[in-house]
Amino acid sequence: MKLTVKHYYHFGKKAKEVGRNLLSESSWDAVRINDENNETPFSIPEKREDWIKKCVGHEQMVKRAEAIGQFANKKGFKKIISFGCGACFMEYNLKKQYPNIVLECSDFSPNSVRRLKEIFIESEKIYTFDMLKDGFKNENGLLYLFHRLDADFGNRQWKDIFKRASDSGVESILFVPCAVDTLKSLAKAIIGRWYQVIIKRSKLSFAGYLRNKDELKHLFLSYYDLSEELNVGDLKGFFLKIKK
Repeated sequence: MKLTVKHYYHFGKKAKEVGRNLLSESSWDAVRINDENNETPFSIPEKREDWIKKCVGHEQMVKRAEAIGQFANKKGFKKIISFGCGACFMEYNLKKQYPNIVLECSDFSPNSVRRLKEIFIESEKIYTFDMLKDGFKNENGLLYLFHRLDADFGNRQWKDIFKRASDSGVESILFVPCAVDTLKSLAKAIIGRWYQVIIKRSKLSFAGYLRNKDELKHLFLSYYDLSEELNVGDLKGFFLKIKK
């Protein structure tokens, strides 16, 4: 049974700036760039030393980076492109732990990319990329990384992303969802949302989608085979190979 539920989040003091929908460039800038006091966990500090402290102090990101690096080395991947890299907390740890891996990072927000270029000097390349519009490329020894991006796109959008990747010959993708939800966790999310609205009178912003395993698999199975499931720190990952 495939299940998808809309996800809403309360951004505290930043709620007004974020607005009703997080999934826009200006809303992400509000919590990443225009957050001088680091009031959200998504902020990218201007000073490199402050950003590094956030990177290495995020235990989950450290463990995910270790798992991704181990997997890439085991499979013989020499290069990783991380899409929707956000604040690059995981990516910094990946490059720190596995300097042998060539790492490129991309995000759809030019302001996030601009700041990351100034502070994430270890990454070989950081650039703006819109997964809904820009063209994918394929190289030998390349692993595409979709880390915690599943919530950002609707089901039709994801199917188009995987189709365009497949049409471009992209052979290998590591798809790491924010969560693999269950009926229980989805119901809990819905109840929590109404509690925030009715009881706490919180201003919520639309923050994407939650899906169960069947729905997540349905996003890519027309174009990619599920080659392997693996633990990526506290998350589950799906290693995808293009259908022949």
